[in-house]
Amino acid sequence: MPSITVPQMSAVIAEIAGIELGAVTPQSSLVDDLGLDSLGLHELVVSLQQDYGVSVPLMIDGGWGQTTVERFTNFVNELDSV
Repeated sequence: MPSITVPQMSAVIAEIAGIELGAVTPQSSLVDDLGLDSLGLHELVVSLQQDYGVSVPLMIDGGWGQTTVERFTNFVNELDSV
């Protein structure tokens, strides 16, 4: 399965967060900068599973809060390569 790129991930996140794509940078944190709450993170995980076939564990404890778009993309791609 092909890897998801940072621009692809940024587009998915922007759509879910309801923000302009230009507001999403590789260094933006998912929660702190982009405003994804637990529902938004769940939507992101479901979208990645449906659109890219990647199963991502949802961290209910807010573990993705400090994670950047780039780090999350790398994490998803590492899961996909296993």
